[in-house]
Amino acid sequence: MRWRHVTYYLLLVGLLTTCMIEDDIPYPIRNGEILEFAVEGQCAAAGAQNADAVISKSDRTVQVTVNDSVNLKRLKITKLVVTEGAEILPDSAACMDYANFPRASFASLNEVTSTAMTRMDFSKTVSFILRTYQDYAWKVHVTQYVKRTIDVANQVGNAVIDEVNHNVIIYVGEEQSLFNLQVNQMDLGGSYGTVEPDPTSITDYSQPQQFYVKQGWEDVMTKWTVFVYNTSHTAGSSDAFAMVKRATITGTIQSGKTPVVEYKKSNEAAWKQVSGSALQVSGTNYTATLTGLTPASTYQYRISVDGQVGDEKSFQTAEAVALPNGSLDDWSTAADNAKLWQPWASGGTSFWDTGNRGATSVWSRNSSSSSLQPATSSRAPTNGQTARTGYWTSDVPSPPSPRSYVFSINIPARPSTRWATMR
Repeated sequence: MRWRHVTYYLLLVGLLTTCMIEDDIPYPIRNGEILEFAVEGQCAAAGAQNADAVISKSDRTVQVTVNDSVNLKRLKITKLVVTEGAEILPDSAACMDYANFPRASFASLNEVTSTAMTRMDFSKTVSFILRTYQDYAWKVHVTQYVKRTIDVANQVGNAVIDEVNHNVIIYVGEEQSLFNLQVNQMDLGGSYGTVEPDPTSITDYSQPQQFYVKQGWEDVMTKWTVFVYNTSHTAGSSDAFAMVKRATITGTIQSGKTPVVEYKKSNEAAWKQVSGSALQVSGTNYTATLTGLTPASTYQYRISVDGQVGDEKSFQTAEAVALPNGSLDDWSTAADNAKLWQPWASGGTSFWDTGNRGATSVWSRNSSSSSLQPATSSRAPTNGQTARTGYWTSDVPSPPSPRSYVFSINIPARPSTRWATMR
């Protein structure tokens, strides 16, 4: 009897074992991404026009610029839109209140609870984890742009600002008296800061002047010292940015002056002067645009102000590099699809891509046939026709040269014929 019970027990264990199903189905992959990000005081970076955050999905980074009205150590996030369903896990060390930081996506502060706290310390790069089925690490870097504008009469070049030691050096022309200097603007605390006493009320800079400064978000003022010196130079520094057939020269000059920008090839004797339309002057800064240059050539340039010629400098234009198969003379058919024309030589490397792949997958015809007619402005293609560079046809064309219709636009009722697009 006992053996019978043992036998029944073993059979029951075996049955249960065979009924077990292993849970080996992997979790789906759903990337955790930051789609939109904004903070208080957000602004465009120096020289930029767009104030939006720069989001790199490949690097999982966010770059933001803010003005000087906000405190980086207590910066409020006003928008954090992430992948739907993703959980937000902020860096606890950077949070003002980690427990009350929103864990879900929010497009505005109106979407979070009244107890939510989105302030964080962005004085250094902050990390976020976005959790879906996996964890995705993101980094957010905030840069503060403090625009300290300084403009005095007969100023030469831009002021030298030492933000660490709180010193400023300003150069003015030789003719300018340091006992009676007109200050037009001196925003030592940035656009939103405070300066005491008012620099525009001080005219004697024969000795260093001291001011007390605070930024828009600060409570305590810091002492700054301003030094003003005369200089015999009327033109300051200059730099050149050269491309293939053009170059841009930027530099500083004495306020109220207009520079004369000249350039020439290094092996030539005659100088050419940049026209007034190609020269822009704003305060102590100027920009000159040089065009019609020769690729891969060395040029010299010099700046003159009031007849005083500055030092000669040089730059080299870049080499003109031709696009592979730029003429689009080379075509071939795909090895696995004779109907598919490709804009590169047989066995060659593909630089261009083609829309013919999709066309031949939905239409039985080859991507070339016949009957090409010149197009005129008085006869535009209609529904079912195909428009392309210089030609149109009501049927699928086959020109004598494949590049005759390299770029095409399909107007519904026919698939595109032969496309070449840059990768």
